[in-house]
Amino acid sequence: MTQSILIIEDDADLARLMQVQLSNEGYEVTVAIGGDQGLKEAVSSDPSAVVLDLRMAPTDGFEVLRQLKGSPATAAIPVIVTSVVDEAEGRATAAGASAFVIKPHQPGRLAEVVRSILG
Repeated sequence: MTQSILIIEDDADLARLMQVQLSNEGYEVTVAIGGDQGLKEAVSSDPSAVVLDLRMAPTDGFEVLRQLKGSPATAAIPVIVTSVVDEAEGRATAAGASAFVIKPHQPGRLAEVVRSILG
């Protein structure tokens, strides 16, 4: 069974790059542009994991993470947070993130973290 990844990101170019990287690793990848679309997609598609950008508007990644972890339908989905702000790691982890990857990603780093989370 193919594991599915939902990328929630407001930068379409970066989302596409992550989608290609993770697809090349054998994952089925869906992209949601922005937090609101991402929340809807997480509920409807029940992904194996979520890759979540923190800096988005109008709904930022912390709010998306709070809603994902606060809903029985999505609380068990591991969330890998990505951000250019490395000081956000502690706050993201405290809010329920399974892992944190600093942007820009080193080649292969995101796939490595996804593999370690999903086994």
